[in-house]
Amino acid sequence: MLFLWREGKWDEVVYADMFFTLRNHPEWQKECGINLAPQDPMVLVIEKERNKQNRILKRCCSACSIGQRCLKVGSQNERLEDYLPPLEREGDREGDAGAVGREEPETREREETDIRFSPITTRTRSKVGPAIQAPLRQAMGAGGPVRIKVPFTLADLDGWRVTAGNYRDDPERVAKGFELIVKTQDPDWEDVDAMLDAVFSESEKQMVVRAARTQVQALVLAGTLPGTVDNHVPITNPGWDPNQMGTRNLLVRYREWIAYGIRNAVPKSVNWSKLYEIKQDKKESPTDFLNRLKEGMRKYTPLDPTSQEGKSQLIFLFLGQSVDDIRRKLQKVQGADARDLERLLETAWQVYRNRDSRKEKQMGKTIANATVAALRTVEEPLVKIQLGKEEKPVEFLIDTGATFSVLNQTLLPVSKQTVNIVGATGQVERAFFLRPLKFKIGKSVGIHKSLYLPEAPRPLLGRDLLEQLNAEIRFKDGEIEFKIPEENHIEILSLVLTEPQVREEEIMQEIKDQVYPGVWASGIPGKAKNAELVVVKLKEGARPIRVKQYPLKLEDRRGVKHIIDEFIKFGLLTECSPEYNTPILPDKKPDGKTYRLVQDLRAINRIVEDLHPVVANPYTLLTSLKETYEWFTVLDLKDAFFCLTLAPESRNFFAFEWENPDSGRKTQLTWTVLPQGFKNSPTIFGNQLAKELEVWERPPGNGTLLQYVDDILIATEKEEECKEWTVSLLNFLGLSGYRVSLQKVQILKKEVIYLGFVISKGQRQLGNDRKEAICRTPEPTTVKELRTFLGMTGWCRLWIYNYGLLVKPLYELLKNSQTQLTWTDEAKRAFKELKLELMRAPALGLPDITKPFWLFSYERQGVALGILAQRLGPYKRAVAYFSKQLDEVSKGWPGCLRAVAAVVLIIQEARKFTLGQKMVVHTSHAVTSVLEQKGGHWLSPSRFLKYQAVLMEQDDIEIVTSAVINPASFLSNKQEMKTVVHDCIETIETVYASRPDLKDEPLEEADHTWYTDGSSFVKNGVRMAGYAVTTTDQVVEAKSLPKGTSAQRAEIVALVRALELAKGLRVNIWTDSKYAFGVVHAHGAIWKERGLLTAQGKGIKHADIILRLLEAVQLPSAVAIMHCKGHQKGNTDREVGNKLADYEARQAAEQGDPLEEKWSGPFQVLLTTYTAVKLEKHAAWIHYSRIKKAPTGPWKSQPTGPTSVQDLTLPLVELHEVPVSPFLQPVQVPLTGSTTLWRISHSSQFCVISKLVEGTLCPSIQIINEDVEQD
Repeated sequence: MLFLWREGKWDEVVYADMFFTLRNHPEWQKECGINLAPQDPMVLVIEKERNKQNRILKRCCSACSIGQRCLKVGSQNERLEDYLPPLEREGDREGDAGAVGREEPETREREETDIRFSPITTRTRSKVGPAIQAPLRQAMGAGGPVRIKVPFTLADLDGWRVTAGNYRDDPERVAKGFELIVKTQDPDWEDVDAMLDAVFSESEKQMVVRAARTQVQALVLAGTLPGTVDNHVPITNPGWDPNQMGTRNLLVRYREWIAYGIRNAVPKSVNWSKLYEIKQDKKESPTDFLNRLKEGMRKYTPLDPTSQEGKSQLIFLFLGQSVDDIRRKLQKVQGADARDLERLLETAWQVYRNRDSRKEKQMGKTIANATVAALRTVEEPLVKIQLGKEEKPVEFLIDTGATFSVLNQTLLPVSKQTVNIVGATGQVERAFFLRPLKFKIGKSVGIHKSLYLPEAPRPLLGRDLLEQLNAEIRFKDGEIEFKIPEENHIEILSLVLTEPQVREEEIMQEIKDQVYPGVWASGIPGKAKNAELVVVKLKEGARPIRVKQYPLKLEDRRGVKHIIDEFIKFGLLTECSPEYNTPILPDKKPDGKTYRLVQDLRAINRIVEDLHPVVANPYTLLTSLKETYEWFTVLDLKDAFFCLTLAPESRNFFAFEWENPDSGRKTQLTWTVLPQGFKNSPTIFGNQLAKELEVWERPPGNGTLLQYVDDILIATEKEEECKEWTVSLLNFLGLSGYRVSLQKVQILKKEVIYLGFVISKGQRQLGNDRKEAICRTPEPTTVKELRTFLGMTGWCRLWIYNYGLLVKPLYELLKNSQTQLTWTDEAKRAFKELKLELMRAPALGLPDITKPFWLFSYERQGVALGILAQRLGPYKRAVAYFSKQLDEVSKGWPGCLRAVAAVVLIIQEARKFTLGQKMVVHTSHAVTSVLEQKGGHWLSPSRFLKYQAVLMEQDDIEIVTSAVINPASFLSNKQEMKTVVHDCIETIETVYASRPDLKDEPLEEADHTWYTDGSSFVKNGVRMAGYAVTTTDQVVEAKSLPKGTSAQRAEIVALVRALELAKGLRVNIWTDSKYAFGVVHAHGAIWKERGLLTAQGKGIKHADIILRLLEAVQLPSAVAIMHCKGHQKGNTDREVGNKLADYEARQAAEQGDPLEEKWSGPFQVLLTTYTAVKLEKHAAWIHYSRIKKAPTGPWKSQPTGPTSVQDLTLPLVELHEVPVSPFLQPVQVPLTGSTTLWRISHSSQFCVISKLVEGTLCPSIQIINEDVEQD
């Protein structure tokens, strides 16, 4: 009224009075048909404040009645009229518009003065611009209903902020609150902005507005929404008039866009495990529980509870996570009702209403009260127990004095377990136990092993079962009352033997009740929801493969028909007509009835690009299991490859021909999913599953998860943790689209079988099934069968001590290229011994990377062997046995160097288990000293650096040289750490050097210091060669060599000449040839021992000159041969001498003519090898390349020694000789005379090989212990 009075609008007083009258009388509004406006927040606040002060409402005006809400209160300074300006009439608007320009300064000044002292409404809001703003209330105006503005109070904004809570935790709740405020308060743009400022932080407000504008922009660009983004979601106040239809619609849409932004501004975090944590409380109604599930689905998953997929998931969650009594009832619902959420909710309400409260009050009371009529006398206290699967009733006599329960009939076979008992006569007797037998008494079920006494008059219920049942026996009124407490009616196990069957059934049922039912494999195959389509790429230049289908029997085709029909039904197979085709082969299973579908994809595998396999190594996979893990779960995914879908362009590669056995129709089918038999299927699936398991949020607790393709192992320290991990993982796999085989699952066990290994706390061992399969394998007859057997045993090599030595004879059989094997006695012994060692295979400890490791390494017969162990009390427990063949090069090294190679190989294998933990390596050789001092002579630079890095550059390795050579004493606690008597350096120098006193450091007081070099180069298409022996300033000898001589041969010739010229002298010789240096210091002696053969059995190059070198190195009285780098630019004696030798060798090659080859002889042959011959009175062996066939004649030998030889014919050869050359000193052998054959060889056995060179045929003889046989 004050407003009308101030403005002088007296004609509107009647309308204002009517408005307030109707406002304060809601019942009149109903009678007049006026829409009810929500209660004014200011009225509520004033009334609340007034109630606090216990003041009585006063009648303030004629339109106000006592007790009704009214804004006019005596204690308030402002009235409702101050907030409600009347509607402007059209004439007033025009008049105001026309008078704007004529307004005088005095008038403006007077109005400003009036505004300064006017009510708060006129002071805070200018009359310029729209007069009606939100929050809006509907009122009656001159032209009909209009909206008028009532502002929000601070209490309103604070209350909404508290109600909204943390926006990021639950955007859906905040959005619903906002929509409720919009529906009840009808705010305008300014008040929406005020709400956003009050409820959200500045960053959150920006996120909301940005999300709304982004959605609008997408619709505008798509052409589905007219206008611009600023038209629909303005950033500044657009001044929308709520009384104009067009701007009113924009305001309504604006509030909808803000609600959309609130819902979608915060990225939704997908966390399925949170959804599975929602369990129904016992007192919670089914509707409340369902609503909580829906809220959780909105909050933690991308699913909409109102969508079809969301409803399907809600059904499984509602079924699995309801309280026990409701869940049992829901699981009995079948048919279409089981897929109807409303029907399930109705069923749940029936159970909820019909709960018997008396049952809850009686929890903990006795439930098994079995009072038998026969128990009326104390003389015969009998109780009836049901035994076996058939639940055969048997009466037991209660005997509290009997230690064990007794049966007098064999309901099950007798076990091997026995016990000594004392009967009534006092005599000790031995009695056997029966095998565990299921029993049921009342509601109690268990398994018990009873004592078998056939002479007992009655079965006895002894203390073992009574104590385990916690049974109560009461005597009352001449009767015996037998009771079992309720808490023991389920888990009743035997005192003698605990059988896991009943417990396992309970665990499985408990797990099933908590997991998504769709995770278990059924007739419907799984499909990974988060996997991308699999694209198969062919190799470059690959052509289509068309392999004709094998002829199939009608029985076989009928055997796989139902499989193919099922695959077609579920979309795994589809018809096609590509140019690719590969055959199928129905494979009958061991049961002889059912079939499996097998496709021969070998041709496709050859043309498909290879993928690098990143599948985990099964040997090292278990290293991450800690010794403290005690509880395990093993999950096997069913038809895992079928869960991944092939890209349409890749499906034609796997087509096959199929003929329906019933209709006879032929067609081509192909896979729409990843097929079995495809070489890349394990790698592709393993990678996809590993990627998805990374997203899985692991429950709290100490545990680990291992994955090998489609086999998953969970290991934890506590049973409850293992259960939580198992339930969480099963739910994750099920909702991700995978299926778990219920028949192969192993849940909550202390011992499981994983990848063929038996895993238990702190150890792993081979499964009995695997050992049985190997030991039942008959003796192979073909190479393929033997390879199969070796493949099976190779899987178990970590458990077999000296595996590499055991199988060595078997691998020798494989060298025979024939299909059929020819077994030797040694191979047969190895075959049997390998099976025995497999049956004796120990349980290996699981590696604990928190403890140090001990490694024992040794070498036998070219095989590197080792044992990795860890401390277990006073002993060392084996973790793994290693065996690995040395390569052919290292097999030819001295024994001490072979030990170095073995240690390196075993350390590399052991590191797969130690994972960087400290490792103490025990060996009987000084491997580091051998490598440093002698490794350069035998090892190539790359191999030397590799060995050096493994042995000396790693912090986790500690090498201990000990006298322990027995692995058994290594594992015991009595090993003696004695100093090794064997000196590796001395042994190598003595056995493998060309002469024992050969040095590789310069001699003191030497007679000469010489430098040698050989040169070989091509000039005018001809290879020229020469050698030189020099001092630092003089040439000792320089000559040319025959054309075609290689550089290596020239270097050796130079060294040979230097040694021959130094006969009887002390000399230092320098050479820049590593080849010549290695021959004289290392390889030459071992080559000579092998008969000038390499480790691979091939003849060495330059064998003749190498034999001369080994003979010539013996000529000086003392000699040191050193290596120096060639072509150096320094001025030291070494560098100057080497440069001079290199220059003179090249000059000799260019200027001199090589000597012509000539032959001398014949000479008598005494001994031969495959590559060389030994002549009588000739110290050096002659290589076969230096001899040729010579005319032969009979040579009679009259023996003077103990060996009797008559008419013995020996071969004669001509020696390849160079006249006037000191290289060879021929020995003239007379053609007649006598000799003593026993002086020819130091041994009593020698052979003369008949074939010396091509085209040479000579007789052969063999003399063994004075017995002569002529071939």
